[in-house]
Amino acid sequence: MSKLILVVEDEMVTQRLIQAALERAGHWVCCASNIAMAEEEIRKTLPALVLLDWTLPDGTGLTLVR
Repeated sequence: MSKLILVVEDEMVTQRLIQAALERAGHWVCCASNIAMAEEEIRKTLPALVLLDWTLPDGTGLTLVR
């Protein structure tokens, strides 16, 4: 059974490429383009894995991890 993966990436082209590749591999994917959206998605869905961009418009990926 596939687990949900959250992709946190502010560049939409990159986000869509990652999402498409993961979905082709059979995974469920949700996306966020900033830390605020990612935090909301984590609270709502509790993904099994978060793929996190290092630089985001409202902070660094490390900010979200902390």
